[in-house]
Amino acid sequence: MAERRCPRTSNNGRGSDDRSDTSAVAPASREPSGAASGELAHACHQCLANPNDRAIICDTVTTKVHARAPIGKIGKSQSKGEQTRHAIISHALGIVSDVGYEGLSIGVLAHEAKLSKSGLFAHFKSKEALQLGVVQEVVSRFTQRVVQPALTSPRGEPRLRVLFEKKLEWIRGEADARGCLLQKAALEYHSRIGHPVRERIVHALQDWRDLVTRCAQTAIDEGHFRADLDPQQFGYEFDGITMMYQQTQGLLRERGAGERAQTALDSLLDRSRRSPRLR
Repeated sequence: MAERRCPRTSNNGRGSDDRSDTSAVAPASREPSGAASGELAHACHQCLANPNDRAIICDTVTTKVHARAPIGKIGKSQSKGEQTRHAIISHALGIVSDVGYEGLSIGVLAHEAKLSKSGLFAHFKSKEALQLGVVQEVVSRFTQRVVQPALTSPRGEPRLRVLFEKKLEWIRGEADARGCLLQKAALEYHSRIGHPVRERIVHALQDWRDLVTRCAQTAIDEGHFRADLDPQQFGYEFDGITMMYQQTQGLLRERGAGERAQTALDSLLDRSRRSPRLR
């Protein structure tokens, strides 16, 4: 893939802030297989020489993060083998959404994808490889639907609000991936130290937490938040709200889950803006 060169511009003294915000753009960047991850990391590093040009950042992420098109947007130029792989992952996403990653049966998946087991194994050599393929697609979708919109929004508190809004949309899910399949994997593999799926999910969730923390630091630098705010504590509470929303909205089916989540975020933002009261 030809490397895109980004024009040089001055950073107006804000280079470190946006670089921090964007270093977690692609949780896939630690994926050991495929050249796309390395290309994305390299492209982001080059483009962040111009950290205030959000359009360049967004365009780079859009073109580099998906070496293959997302499920449902298969290009006509793709080979039959690539299209078959996409179809397999698409069916696998639906199964994982219903019964989890460990419930992903090769036999059931082969039947739904209208492939023989040997045909399926031609694309994924093991159940573990198939699970990792599903995780990679989930991470790619998360990057596209949650992270990218935030990176095109204004820096600081507005960017955090977009991250929150898009994360709640992500948790509500879609037709073939109901709920947050990253958190589903976290629950399934939390005690399976060393399992490749667990390690992949750990990297993705660490990248997400790092992104929120760095966005909070940018909000401090922009003067939106108070100077003594702990950005890591902010990230912890921010993530806690979204996790509680997933439970109340997805499991408990509480009607007011969205309103409670928004109230909790507003409280967190308010406490982050003003200095704590003297006792």
